[in-house]
This record gives sequence, C-alpha cells and structure tokens, in this order.
Amino acid sequence: QPVILVGAGNLGSALLSYGGFAQEGFEIIAAFDADPARQRARGRVPVRGMAELPTFVQERGVRMAILCVPAAAAQEVANQLFAAGITGILNFAPLVIQVNADETVDWKWNLPMVREKFPRAEFRMIAGARHHLVNEAEALREEVFAALGLA
Repeated sequence: QPVILVGAGNLGSALLSYGGFAQEGFEIIAAFDADPARQRARGRVPVRGMAELPTFVQERGVRMAILCVPAAAAQEVANQLFAAGITGILNFAPLVIQVNADETVDWKWNLPMVREKFPRAEFRMIAGARHHLVNEAEALREEVFAALGLA
C-alpha cells in the first residue's frame, strides 16, 4: 500500500526512517513539507513541496497519508489531503478535535482510548458539529478554527 507523509520535521523524519510500516505492508513513497529547507531526500524517500502533492497523489493512486504537522496546520493540511484524494490519515498532530454529533465514527468509545494512550494531548469538543467540519455552519467552523489557533 503506497503511503505519503506530510511534515518532514523531527517527527516526520523519524517516521521516514522507521521500518515498521513496511513490515505491515505500507510503503512511504514520498514526503511533503511546506518548508523549502526540508525539501530534499530523507534516506531513500524524497521530500517534495506541498504544491506537488495533489498531482503526485492522483498520478500514483495514493489513498493513505501520515500527518506530522503542527496542530495549527493540521486541519488545513487534512483538507488538502482529502481534496487530493486521500481517504485515510494516520494523524500525529498533537491536537485531537472531536465533534459530538458525528454519526460516522464511534467517538464515544474511541475518545477515551485516545485519552488513555495520549494523556498529554489536548482535546476539544465542538457541541453540535458533525463529522465533515467543512460543511458545518459558519459558527461551528469558527469554533473549530479557534481550537486550532487559526482564528
């Protein structure tokens, strides 16, 4: 399964050198970063600019991504990934945003487990919001962006 990684900073670089993904059948075929200084090869994996991401994903048929960006950029980058055709994201951003009207994932069971595994992570509940935050009312989107520090 081809996978891309977004965010080639310290964590992203460490994951690029981690061999465990390949053992599970996932091959990181490219990484992407907004910082031009990070846009070079990391081991055997090339690091490209974010502008190349949509075309690369579509041409290679990539459906999975690993997200290693700061919390403030996570939602915007996730939106870019989904727009490019990515359907699954392994999120390493330090902010978990969960909405309480989500009918597509079993958040009532998942959220306590995530809290247990990541006790220092920050959690925000957005009352009345559903799964696809882009389609929400403006007031809910503003609350989400504020939680991300983007307001």
